[in-house]
Amino acid sequence: EESFGHGKSESMMESLEKSMHPELMKYARESDYLNKLSRNEGRCKLFAMDPEAQKLDFSGIEPDVRPFEEKFGKRFMVKCHDLTFALQGCVNEQADGTPTNVEPFFVTLALFDAKNNCKISEDFHVDLNPPAVRQMLLGSVEGGAENGATAANSPMGNDDRVKGVAERLLRYPKQGIFSVTAPHPDIFLVARVEKVLQGGIAQCAEPYIKSSDANKAAQKVLKAAKQICSRLGGYKMAFAWAARPVFKDTEGLFDTSGKFSPFYKQDSNKLSNEDLLKMLNDLRKTEKMSKLQVIPGNFDVTIECVPPDISNCVTSSYMPVKPFEESSCSCVSFEVEEFVPNIAKYMYPFTGFKNHLYVYPIQLKYDNQKTFAKARNIAVYVEVRDSDGDKSRPLKCIYGKPGDHVFTTKACATVLHHQQCPEFYNEIKIELPVHLHEKHHLLFTFYHISCDINTKGTTKKREIIESQVGYAWQPLIKDGRVVTSEQHLSVSSNLPPGYLGHHDPDNKKHAIPDIKWVDGGKPLLKVKNHLVSTIYTEDQYLHSFFHHCQTSQSASQEIAGDLVKYLKCLHAMDTCVMVNFLPTILNQLLKILSKTSQSDVAVNSTRVIMYIVSRCHEEGLEHYLRSYIKYVFRTGQYMTSENKTTHEELARSLIVILKQSADFLTINKLLKHSWFFFELLIKSMAQFLIEKNKLKLPRTQRFPESFQHTVHSLLLAIIPHVNLRYSEIPEESRSVNISWAHFMKRSLTLVNRGFIFNLINDYVSCFSPKDPKALTEYKLDFLHIVCNHEHFIPLNLPMSFAKSRLQRIQDLQLECTLTEDFCKNHFLVGLLLRELAAALNESRDIRHEAIAIVKCLMMKHAFDDRYSHKTHQRKSSTESNISQYSKLDQYESRSLLMCFLHIVKTISEDALLAYWNKMSSQELLDYLSVLEVCLHQFRYMGRRHIARVQEGAGSKQSVSERRSQTMPAIRSRTGVMHSRLQQIGHADSSFTLNHNFGTGEADISHQSLLEGNLATEVCLTVLDTVSFFIQNFKNLLQESDGHNPLMKKVFDILLLLTNGQSETAMKHAFASLRAFISKFPVTFFKGRDSICSTFCYEILKGCTSKLSSTRSEASALLYLLMRNNFEYTKKRTFLRTHLQIIIAVSRLIADVILTGESRFQDALSIINNFANSDKALKSTAFPGEVKDLTKRIRTVLMATAQMKEHEKDPEMLVDLQYSLAKSYASTPELRKTWLGSMAKIHLKNGDLSEAQWKSVFISVSAPANNVCFHMCPSICERA
Repeated sequence: EESFGHGKSESMMESLEKSMHPELMKYARESDYLNKLSRNEGRCKLFAMDPEAQKLDFSGIEPDVRPFEEKFGKRFMVKCHDLTFALQGCVNEQADGTPTNVEPFFVTLALFDAKNNCKISEDFHVDLNPPAVRQMLLGSVEGGAENGATAANSPMGNDDRVKGVAERLLRYPKQGIFSVTAPHPDIFLVARVEKVLQGGIAQCAEPYIKSSDANKAAQKVLKAAKQICSRLGGYKMAFAWAARPVFKDTEGLFDTSGKFSPFYKQDSNKLSNEDLLKMLNDLRKTEKMSKLQVIPGNFDVTIECVPPDISNCVTSSYMPVKPFEESSCSCVSFEVEEFVPNIAKYMYPFTGFKNHLYVYPIQLKYDNQKTFAKARNIAVYVEVRDSDGDKSRPLKCIYGKPGDHVFTTKACATVLHHQQCPEFYNEIKIELPVHLHEKHHLLFTFYHISCDINTKGTTKKREIIESQVGYAWQPLIKDGRVVTSEQHLSVSSNLPPGYLGHHDPDNKKHAIPDIKWVDGGKPLLKVKNHLVSTIYTEDQYLHSFFHHCQTSQSASQEIAGDLVKYLKCLHAMDTCVMVNFLPTILNQLLKILSKTSQSDVAVNSTRVIMYIVSRCHEEGLEHYLRSYIKYVFRTGQYMTSENKTTHEELARSLIVILKQSADFLTINKLLKHSWFFFELLIKSMAQFLIEKNKLKLPRTQRFPESFQHTVHSLLLAIIPHVNLRYSEIPEESRSVNISWAHFMKRSLTLVNRGFIFNLINDYVSCFSPKDPKALTEYKLDFLHIVCNHEHFIPLNLPMSFAKSRLQRIQDLQLECTLTEDFCKNHFLVGLLLRELAAALNESRDIRHEAIAIVKCLMMKHAFDDRYSHKTHQRKSSTESNISQYSKLDQYESRSLLMCFLHIVKTISEDALLAYWNKMSSQELLDYLSVLEVCLHQFRYMGRRHIARVQEGAGSKQSVSERRSQTMPAIRSRTGVMHSRLQQIGHADSSFTLNHNFGTGEADISHQSLLEGNLATEVCLTVLDTVSFFIQNFKNLLQESDGHNPLMKKVFDILLLLTNGQSETAMKHAFASLRAFISKFPVTFFKGRDSICSTFCYEILKGCTSKLSSTRSEASALLYLLMRNNFEYTKKRTFLRTHLQIIIAVSRLIADVILTGESRFQDALSIINNFANSDKALKSTAFPGEVKDLTKRIRTVLMATAQMKEHEKDPEMLVDLQYSLAKSYASTPELRKTWLGSMAKIHLKNGDLSEAQWKSVFISVSAPANNVCFHMCPSICERA
């Protein structure tokens, strides 16, 4: 009887409604639609439970590109608190009487690398003198006659500002931030201590070292200090030094517990940095350091780690760094310039302005000079001047010392007492002018300083402190470059106007006799400069190139030959300099490329770019290239009036280079790093469209035909290097294959898509089915990248959306197979699926890659919110073909089945129905078989099994099984399909989804959760599909009263869903089975009893479940089966169900699945309760028959209990079995069941003869067996 509403018979629904039992009434209201709604509640995405999805990057495999930023090494802050020596006294009687140092001391901190013998930071000057001690310097006159009074004598105004910062905050630095790019344990922080010039170092240090009466010595030193400070306060002398290691290891772990070494007296013969580095190498050698004199004292310093975004900080140029809150700032932190090792990997493109020159006077050789009578206590003053005229004045660009102005006009080195050949270690830091010319120079002025403090002389004598004893000068630039090499300069005793032009350093001739040279003009002064600049380069090749480009801008005509020469020289530029000036160099090269009319110039510009790109990759700095493209490159600045574009000119140059067959080295570099050029092309193309307002134009009008021709020529130039040279240059050919794929993918967004599809087709066509494995992998890599386009779905759906629903369904019917029309209408997906079909017959690696591409693509769109509805999923053409391929291992099968399930779940019902209607009965059976295989493959195996696999107990076995579990080779489609699918379905489903999880408890729990949820989602997806199939193919299923292969397959799937699945899945499966019974009563209650028999057996197993919900559902379903049978016979009996239940119970007992346990007894009670409460059938014989059935079952269970008591007595056990079989003499099927059970016991005990007799009786027909049993009871008893 057909249903009027969603598949239930009207009489059955009315009968259940009249039962007045709450559960039965609820079942009466169930329908296919409501069941579907219930299943859709709280559903998850299939791929969300796939651990592989968690490893995928859906960002389009784009690297994380950051703007250029300043690169720091290990940063730490040095906070200087106090410097005290053992000799203490009260300097100012009017003060609070706290003892302090009795004279001023000045500290200079710097980092030294003892391992590599170099100084690795600039000097950081600190003045820790208390105010009372600083007062001693008031009134002192600094040398040089023009510098005026010291800062202490001319206080600054509170409103003076330097680079936006109040000068008062910069006056006394105490916190320095150091940075070390390459840390190791032999890096030392060195503190050099200086004092006001007084005399010899040994003489000045003696009171601090040897003092029997400290108070007396302190008063004596204080008295002398007051005199010398007022007279020589502007001059310093070396006094002591100390050092401490910074790092514990090469990883940059700070040695925060370390302390400074004792203060060692400075040796006047070991002042240079080279001497200091030798002593640092001996610092850990106690026997050597014990020979040095120690000055008792303490330097209170702390070292702390600092974050990069520290507040209230200024750079080494005194530029404030955000955040900088001047109002709340009490102490500014100063970044100390690091002298980074000249190694490319430590370099970075300049991000800020810096233009410093560090000047190091090294030595003055005055031992042979006869010009000056007194030249011993020599002070060297350094100035920067921009002219050599008589009215020239020094520039205020030298960084001052603490307490002084931030910028001063001159700086003085320390004075070495009574030395005619003094050595210097001082560093003079200069901020160079932005624009330097030939007149800019360093001027060195030498003074003899009188240290005599005899007060008995005349006033005139006392005032003569300094005597000028010579001049030297050094031009800042030579041939346009800043001079940084070590220089040996001659010294003049006078300084006439125009002195710069009087010395030709090449022939050492002096044109005008106005200059009076000391010691015959020999080079007496040794000076070294160190440049730290973001605008001046020390590399001669790069400087020449920049200089030529600058001068050629004003020239009316380009001289190609000269430019090519300078371009070729750039191949020799220093790598470190290249990295520092990377954006500027690339901008200039691309500008030349875009504007030149000479092919030779364009090609050589491209070659230089290739060299730069190659060097960056070799040094591991390719991320700077990506930053350049993303944040710096702008094609608008290169556009010319001739309508030349960067992308077209660059593409033409690449073609020329790729066709130069003799220059394979250059070609290989281009192929290997081709990504850079294709990224440039794409960005230039995109910016061209924006600059020219062409984005709104049709794609066919965006780019000229000349450019399309150029791109096609570029493709033709690339192909031979991929498919012909792949074995010769595997890395290069693979790289250009991937780069071209990305270029094609991005071009789909900008260019005419038909043109790009033709290019993709031309490229893929260069590969053939007989290609080696490497080329096949190239092809799959290419397709993988292209198909990752963000608009992949629209690219494959050119159909009009204005068609009617009927027309769309008709289109679907034409697009369910991989035909030529399908591939034309859906180009990319058709291309991909064809390659997948071909790959499934290839080697294991190729299969894996092809399947992974399709699966990854489906995952990507499964998580894409734009496609959250069941639309655009037209890739169902793979469904019927999955099972055709023979050598799929377990992983491949699961991956393909996951894709299949995703399609089944997301495809529209119209499309799925159109697909099914196109199938034959055999193909429908195959389709259902695939669904059945899915249930087997994704069955949840339990937490313990997962733990064993993760721990490796079964890993080797699992791998070997996955490799051996291959399907047999195809010989014919008919007859092989079922066996093949059955083999896949019953293959060891212990394969876990991810073997990369750890073995920890959390990892196993996570894996279990994933697999359990996946198994549930697979069940619900299969149930959705089968339910939809039943609704639409009811007539086909009812053929032969439902006894046909298609019905059996549907029935098997539904029963499989009730066995060993999750509680959620089984709840919905039972609901579908209730509807199934109502829809197909003939199948259960008419004709053959195979389906009814199997149904009773499986549902009774559910009645023994440990889950109470499952027991209740199974019991209710069994009751409904009996009730439907009763209604089907017009309320006469439910004999078939009664009989099949008894047989099923007997089988379950024989299979030791069912015992007399309480769970099954509960199920029987539930069934009885239904029968007693069902008011619709209360007046019929139905309740009595149900009671009789349950009574019979309990009788069997009691007999079973007796058998269990005698299970160790085989003879007694068989007798009990025989008695039970004899009690069913009127029911042959039951008797046969028990005889079969007895045969198993005989076989187990080795009673072969008895087992054979049992088999004889079982094998004969039921009626004959019955007759034999009555006619020959003795023989039966023997059996």
